This record gives sequence, structure tokens and C-alpha cells, in this order.
Amino acid sequence: MPCEPAADFLILYGSQRGQAQSIAEEICQQAAEHGFTADTSCLSKVEEYNVDRETRPVVFVVSTTGDGDPPDTAQKFVRRIKNKSLPCNCMSHLYYALLALGDTNYANFCNGGKTIDTRLQQLGAKHFYATGHADDGTGLEVVVEPWVDGLWEALQNTLSNMSSSNEPLAAYTDCTQNGNYKSGTDQEQNLEVDLQLLKLTDSPQGNVHLSDCSKVETCSATSVPSLKDSMPPLSECSLSVPTLPPSYLDVHLVQTTVEVRTS
Repeated sequence: MPCEPAADFLILYGSQRGQAQSIAEEICQQAAEHGFTADTSCLSKVEEYNVDRETRPVVFVVSTTGDGDPPDTAQKFVRRIKNKSLPCNCMSHLYYALLALGDTNYANFCNGGKTIDTRLQQLGAKHFYATGHADDGTGLEVVVEPWVDGLWEALQNTLSNMSSSNEPLAAYTDCTQNGNYKSGTDQEQNLEVDLQLLKLTDSPQGNVHLSDCSKVETCSATSVPSLKDSMPPLSECSLSVPTLPPSYLDVHLVQTTVEVRTS
């Protein structure tokens, strides 16, 4: 019998009450609708997968139980990746996305998924899609559905880059918070603009406007500050108030004629 082709990506779930498993199975079903194939396995079944050598993208779906603990089915996996003897780059080959489930009515929201996510990052693994944090207190579907909808485009881009280039895949950067992500192409374009501006500034045949600007910048750069010594604050300085001249009266005498009447 011919060997079946390997699935496009791997789904690993850690579930306590079945929610993470149900979501993982739903992702697997939707994968077929979007033209992908996926293998699905529980994190407890370590014989079915090997993240140490996994070359496909991996999608984790992990719930939280107790006081922010990973589910029982993920405990063995967590203990293994938390082994302090592991090299810091032993997961540098791994590209993954993670959906964490939790409940804001309890402490340590989504801590089960966050624990795995943080440790994978420490071991050199890279995101190909932003981590999702679903809240059972408001409804998991509020985050799960849009997260899954956006997964397919990120997955398609990741697989395309993996198949078209032997170079390591560029890691996903969250523009979440700051929105300052720039691709390599943007950086190259900015470098070209900087070089062009440098040439215009240095050229002796530049127009008058550029020449004037260059002179102004040169003068500003070479100007010497006039204040060389630090001065004490005004409150500590002795003030010399000039003496005003003595006040005087300007008197004008007016002659008047007085008529005297005699009876």
C-alpha cells in the first residue's frame, strides 16, 4: 500500500473537561474545508508526536484547571519542557500557534496555556500566529471563532514560506500593542531612501534650498554655546535694585489780580 502523505500541520490539545479537545477537533474539521490536512493528538499521548523533531506547524489548544494549572493531560508535557537541562535553543525549529482557555472569574486566567507558551519561547520556539486567550466567563466563542478564522491565512503563509525557501521562516511578530512591526522589505526601502538623502545632502550641485538647509544644519552643529559656567538659581542670587532719584515737586506760581472794593 502507498504511504499516505504527511498532514500539513499538527494539533495538540490539553483538556480537562473536554472543551479544548472539542475545539481541537473542530479545527481539524475546518482544516479540510480550507484545503488543509491535520493530525490531532492529546498532549498525554507522547508516543503519537515528537515536538523535538516536528518540522510542521503546530497548533496547541490548552485549557486551565485548579489554581491556574495546566490540565492533567498536559502535566507530563509541561514537566518535560520545564526540564532545566534542556538547551535554550532546543525548540528553535518549532513554529506554533497557541489557543489558551480560561475563566476570568478565577485567578491566574489562562495560566495553563500561558505556562506552555512562555516555556516554548524560552526554548527558542517561534509563533507563526498570535496567541489567543479565550474567556469562559464571557463565552469562549467570543475569542475562539475569530481566532480560528484568522488561523488559515497565517497557516497558508507559513506553509508557503516553508515550501518555497530553505531559509528559516521569519517569526510572527505581535503588532498588538505597539504596531511597530516592519518587514525586511520595508527596512530595505527605508535604507535606500536614507542613502538617497545622504547623496543629495553631500552633492555640491544641489539646489539652493538644499544648500541653505545644509548650511543651517552645519551652523547649528558647529555653534558654540554662550553659557560656559553654571549659574546659581535666581532665588540664591543677590539682586541689585537701582536707587531711584529723590522725589520733587514741580511748583508753578500763577500771578492773580485781586480787586478791592471800598464802600
